[in-house]
Amino acid sequence: MLVVAGNDEPPIVKSAISGKNVYDLHRKPIFADKYCFIGLEGATSPPGILLYSEKEVWLHLNQKMNEIPDDKEIIIISHTPPYGLLDVGIRFGIGHKGSKSLLKFIDKYTDRIRAVVCGHIHSQGGKITKYKHTLIINCASLDIEGEPGKLAIIYINGDTKIEWEYIYEWGAHSKRI
Repeated sequence: MLVVAGNDEPPIVKSAISGKNVYDLHRKPIFADKYCFIGLEGATSPPGILLYSEKEVWLHLNQKMNEIPDDKEIIIISHTPPYGLLDVGIRFGIGHKGSKSLLKFIDKYTDRIRAVVCGHIHSQGGKITKYKHTLIINCASLDIEGEPGKLAIIYINGDTKIEWEYIYEWGAHSKRI
């Protein structure tokens, strides 16, 4: 399980990201075949507990890049979306809530970043867009009680396919995209 903490996660929740086959991607990249998964936790704008400045995000992402061999393609698991891409929030005022540093990082390494899987903006959950060579997948669930949770299963083999799993209290069903 590859995990990043959200903006509302208190330290006790962050410390719970542990166990066999559970990886905090914000701390350490994970390599699988020709891919490297890197993480970005929290958000760049309030509200929240786990917040980072755009400068901190930029430094974090570039530090992670130094840990990745040149032959690896990158998949970013980020709580916050890139600025301007599936990031229009409505809950705390309508506007872009994504990270400008994450967008700048995608621009800098556009040929190596295959996908960004994000959340944070609940109203954009279940939506997908393409930016240059990068697939942006927002798998946030709505924050309305009783709404299903979303889990994106991403198949990357030649053509990228997305399969959504909607998780309900009583089970799951699939929807292919």
